[in-house]
Amino acid sequence: MAVSYEPVKAVGTLSGVGFPVMRRIVEHETQTFLAGQPLILEGGGVKAAADPTDAAIIGFAAEAGHNLTAAHTAEDGHSEGAPPNQPLGKTVALGAWVKDGRCAVYLGVPDTVFRAFLTAGEVYTEAIKGNQYRMAKDATTGHYYIEIAHGSAAEAAHCVKILDVDPSSPNSIAGGAAVYFTVPALSYLGT
Repeated sequence: MAVSYEPVKAVGTLSGVGFPVMRRIVEHETQTFLAGQPLILEGGGVKAAADPTDAAIIGFAAEAGHNLTAAHTAEDGHSEGAPPNQPLGKTVALGAWVKDGRCAVYLGVPDTVFRAFLTAGEVYTEAIKGNQYRMAKDATTGHYYIEIAHGSAAEAAHCVKILDVDPSSPNSIAGGAAVYFTVPALSYLGT
């Protein structure tokens, strides 16, 4: 059984009060990131973080990038054509994403708890709890995972801090280990 990376997910809050904070933030043009990828704030808009990312991030994409022609510019395209006998009407597919030039982002505020997998071959131990690590992108799936080989308690520049293991994950070398983590206050640049 091989590790199957999944999108990073916002799963709750440390305080247990409310839900993870999500905002629609202006999106840069030509962004094709996947849901769950770390995002940075640059020039007034969000864009995909570098791979590997150990820089300050604003949060994680709640939806895929929209590949906009121009930043913060709504694009037409919801319509599947006009309904019968209504030439000025539009038919919008159920579940169509909002095309307003913005992207939904789960903000990496220190209270929000996220879930992601560790590097293939790594397992959760108490030794990594509380340490900070960077994230890297899997070449096959395009999803990000936490790199245990790059990080320690002393490396405050890294963007995620391990909280605990997800008890529903295999936590084995073959099956992988999913962990809960936060974005430390010093890494979060959002306002």
